[in-house]
Amino acid sequence: MTSPRLWPVDWMSFLKEIRRQPAWLVALTTIGLAAALSALKTVTPVYFARTSILVEPQRIPSDYVKATVTLDLRDRLATMQQQITRRENLERVVPDLDLYPELLAEGRLDEAYSRARSSLGVQVQKNQFFEIVFSHTDPEKAAAAANRIAELFLQENL
Repeated sequence: MTSPRLWPVDWMSFLKEIRRQPAWLVALTTIGLAAALSALKTVTPVYFARTSILVEPQRIPSDYVKATVTLDLRDRLATMQQQITRRENLERVVPDLDLYPELLAEGRLDEAYSRARSSLGVQVQKNQFFEIVFSHTDPEKAAAAANRIAELFLQENL
C-alpha cells in the first residue's frame, strides 16, 4: 500500500517540462519579479525608534527611611507603562513634532492621539530596563517622538 502524496505536483515531471520548454521558467520568473516590484512600490516603509531606560532599585538604606512603596520591579514597570502611554504625553508630543499633519489640519485630534498611542509601545527587558518604541513612516519623526516621550517620562519621575 502506498502512502498518499502530500503534494499533487510531481516535481520531476515539472522539472522535465521546464527543461523542454524554458519559456515557462522565464515567464514565471518575470511574473514573480513584477509582483515583487509592484509590492515594494505600494507598501510604505515603517520605521521603529527605540529608547532604553534603566530602572534602578531604590538605594536608600532601610535604616534611614522606611520604604513606603512595596511594589516589586514588575509592578513598577507596569505602572510606568501606563504613565508613558497616557493622553497628556501624547497631547504634548503629537502637535509639537507634527506627527500626523493631515489629521491635525482637519482637526481630528482624537484620531491623531489614537494613532500615536497605537504606534507607541513599551517593552520590558529583563526586569532591569524598558524600551520605549515608536513607529512612524518618517524615520526622523519616529526617533524624535521616542526621545521626546522618554524625556517627558524622565522629567516626571526625577
